[in-house]
Amino acid sequence: MKIYLELESIAKGFSEVVTDTKIIKLPSGEPLKLRIYILDKSFLDVWISISGKYSYHWKEDILMEKSIAMTMHHIKLGCR
Repeated sequence: MKIYLELESIAKGFSEVVTDTKIIKLPSGEPLKLRIYILDKSFLDVWISISGKYSYHWKEDILMEKSIAMTMHHIKLGCR
C-alpha cells in the first residue's frame, strides 16, 4: 500500500493535468491499482507487484470516440 500512497502523492503534484486519484482495492482490502484521472477525461491505471514489476494502462474514451466518428465520416464520403 505504501508505494501506491507515494505514487498518489506524486500524481497529485501535477494538479494542472491530474483531476483526481483513487487506490482501487481487492475485496480483501489489498490494493489492486492506482487510478489517476486526467483533465481530458482519460485515466491512467498503474499496477505494481510485490517484486517491483509494474504495468500501466491509459484509457482515453473521448479521443477514441472522436477518432471513430471521423473514420465513419470518411467512410461515408468514400475517403480512406
